[in-house]
Amino acid sequence: MNKSSLLNNRMIQYAHKDLDDVYYDLGTSPNGLSIEQIEVMQKTYGENSIGSKSDTILFRLR
Repeated sequence: MNKSSLLNNRMIQYAHKDLDDVYYDLGTSPNGLSIEQIEVMQKTYGENSIGSKSDTILFRLR
């Protein structure tokens, strides 16, 4: 199963769940993540930023 199908299946599952169950599954709350949770996740997954590719068609055409 490809990544897109897995994401679609996950969204469908969450659409049918109670909101409290979704928060629990995602490890969050209506207020978002705590500072401690953010720090742990940043150490685990890195900063929440979008990388950029310099080797794109537009970059080559300039």
